[in-house]
Amino acid sequence: AVVNQHVNATRGFEWWSTTFRTAVQSIGETLIFLTPWHRPSMLARAWCLYEISCSKKLSVAISRGQREEFYKTLREDEESIMASLCVIDLENASAWLREDRDRIFGVVRDMEGGFHGFNVKVVGMIREWVAQCARQLVSEIDEGAVEADSDLTEEQLADIERTASLLAQQGELQEAKAMYLRALA
Repeated sequence: AVVNQHVNATRGFEWWSTTFRTAVQSIGETLIFLTPWHRPSMLARAWCLYEISCSKKLSVAISRGQREEFYKTLREDEESIMASLCVIDLENASAWLREDRDRIFGVVRDMEGGFHGFNVKVVGMIREWVAQCARQLVSEIDEGAVEADSDLTEEQLADIERTASLLAQQGELQEAKAMYLRALA
């Protein structure tokens, strides 16, 4: 489902904060477009962040060129990805209408954890997407090695080690341990 905020502008804020939230939760998944991936404007917009917070699952779409750049950065400098995507601060987010921003802030203040809890939830969803991308990278390495019937290169082993490190940082210790042991072997 797609909701156009301009077409639905006549609906009151109560609809947006309750019916909208319920609908997003029942759909279960929100698709966001990161353009550019390292500085997406939507992660600085109050309504976009609110929609993400309503979601059970986050999916991300980026262009082919942006995806290549993202994976290159994931291989070389994963910390910069976290620094650019995981610095969510709803209190500094913008909204087209000042009253929408104020109303979203009111809803968030009443939520368990307030702004901090809100920011932590959204960052967690983005971090999980980044971890899933790293897992996909390892999966592609595995598929390529099986097809080529060859040992892994130093670069591929480094990718596995970086993925293990990322997973360990996110508390996925068993999965990280298995990848570390694999890279060591």
